[in-house]
Amino acid sequence: MHTSYKRFKLRVIYPIVIRLQNLIFGKRARSNNVKNYNDPFFIIGSGRNGSTLLGGMLNTNNNVFIPPEQYVLGYSLLKWNLKRYKKWEAISSEIINDFQIDKNTCNWNTSLEAFKADVKTTSEEKRNFSNLIGGIFNFYDDIHFLPFVI
Repeated sequence: MHTSYKRFKLRVIYPIVIRLQNLIFGKRARSNNVKNYNDPFFIIGSGRNGSTLLGGMLNTNNNVFIPPEQYVLGYSLLKWNLKRYKKWEAISSEIINDFQIDKNTCNWNTSLEAFKADVKTTSEEKRNFSNLIGGIFNFYDDIHFLPFVI
């Protein structure tokens, strides 16, 4: 029952709330589209299909970084859209905190407090979801990158 309600909330209620916010308040300003990072790619698959092995193999290349699996990215995007009217410091801090909660991420074990302090000084034109998430992954990469060993 709880899972069905959660699915209903994510697939029906939240999109309706976002559309209503767009109608009433207008869409988020598009002026913040300066990106610091290349567009990411995602390895998606069902259980036991080899996606973790593929990620590990790609991670052996020094030009590629694949973090451990995590489950918070979709919720972060949803939060970004639902709480669009919060100040940058508040919404970025909330999303960064979500990445620090153990139940949301798998094997991260990382304090992002130093990154959170850096985010507060981000220039106005670079304050967007893409740079925030790219910064989180880049920070994790700088601290934890170890080649995958099979």
